[in-house]
Amino acid sequence: MAENKFNAVLTQKILVSPTLAIMRFVPDGWDLPEFEPGQYGVLGLPYSARRIPTADSLPIKDPEKIIKRAYSVASSSVVKEYVEFYIALVESGELTPRLFALETGEKFG
Repeated sequence: MAENKFNAVLTQKILVSPTLAIMRFVPDGWDLPEFEPGQYGVLGLPYSARRIPTADSLPIKDPEKIIKRAYSVASSSVVKEYVEFYIALVESGELTPRLFALETGEKFG
């Protein structure tokens, strides 16, 4: 993956269950904008990003194309250092098997 495309770092991943994770991201090179509870953020990774081993096999489209999805922000709007999302794994999905494969400290977009 081309590192220069990514602007956030996964700093914490808590597996609540095998198919539900709380993921905390810290911006890399930018400040979190003001937000209110209920707003969303967009997470994205390229098709070339690794997937968890149990994910359904899907053909890789353009390897550098970014898969983007909107997720509701689960963290407090008072916290300015990070943003958290509760993410449910969809093994047949394009993005969530890649998000679940991220390791703490990895950059993403």
